Amino acid sequence: MDGRIFHIQKQIADQLDRPWTVAMMAATIGITSAHFQRVFRDMVGVPPATYRATLRLQKAHDILSDPACFDAIKEIRLRCGFLNESNFTRDFKKKFGVTPTDCRSLAWEKDQSNPPNE
Repeated sequence: MDGRIFHIQKQIADQLDRPWTVAMMAATIGITSAHFQRVFRDMVGVPPATYRATLRLQKAHDILSDPACFDAIKEIRLRCGFLNESNFTRDFKKKFGVTPTDCRSLAWEKDQSNPPNE
């Protein structure tokens, strides 16, 4: 894989709450936006914006699926880079089939049904 693409993938993953644009990503690795989009899609298999959105949704899902996490959903949403609550809920439900609230409830229910061994 092109080292520049690997670098930007790591930057995106490490800074999910940063409002990345394609132009910002391209500038970070010193190429034009059009060339960046083409190379990124060729190397990763999806456009940069799709890649970023998928990472953000997966991170939110991972946090919400942790029964030991009691952070507010709003806080998790913002930490994962989603400024708009409606868009977050819609995209989350489209990807995982449940709302963020239901995801958390299911994780807690699953945890409660498996009591610790004594």
